[in-house]
Amino acid sequence: MVRRTSWLTIAALGVVLGTLAACGGNDKAPTASQTTPPPTKTTFTESEWTVVTPAGWTRKVVTAKVDAKKAVRYSSTSGDYFIVAIDPIGSDFNPDTVWRYEVKDFRFEVASKRDCKNSAGVQCPDKDGRYDGYVLWKSGATPQKVGGHTWYFMFGNSKKASVETSVFEQIVESVRVKG
Repeated sequence: MVRRTSWLTIAALGVVLGTLAACGGNDKAPTASQTTPPPTKTTFTESEWTVVTPAGWTRKVVTAKVDAKKAVRYSSTSGDYFIVAIDPIGSDFNPDTVWRYEVKDFRFEVASKRDCKNSAGVQCPDKDGRYDGYVLWKSGATPQKVGGHTWYFMFGNSKKASVETSVFEQIVESVRVKG
C-alpha cells in the first residue's frame, strides 16, 4: 500500500505540474518584438556626414541632379525628402521657403525661416502641388566651410503642397559633419 500511495502521489504531482505549465503559457520569455519597440529613427552614415531621419526612409545618391560635388537624397514613401549636398556648383531651385543655418561645431542649427511671398519680381512655386525648401548658410557671400565643404540642404514633399516642417528642422539639426 505504501508503494501505491507514493506512486499515486507522484502521479498527482505530475498532473498538477502539467496543469500549471499549461496555464502558465504566458510566462514564456518575451520575444524581441515584445521587448524592443520598433525604431523611430534611422541613422545614415556617409563618408563626410551622418544624418538621422524618421524610420523607414531610404537613401539614393542624386549628385548629377543637384549640381553639387556630392548629394544624397533621403526619402519616405509618403513623398517627404531631404537632400544633403556639399560644394554647390550652381542651382536654379525655386523653393516655397528658405531657411538659414548657423554652424555649431560640426553640426547645423536652423537660425531663421522665410516663406516665399508672391510679390513683384518674386516667383513662388505655390501652385505646383508640392512643397520645397532650401536651407542655406546664414549670412555672408562666402559660406563658412565645415569639414572642408560648403553645405546646403533641400527638403519637402514631392506629392503634397504642405508638410510638417518640424520633421525637417530635426533632420537638419541631426546632420553631423565628420571632422
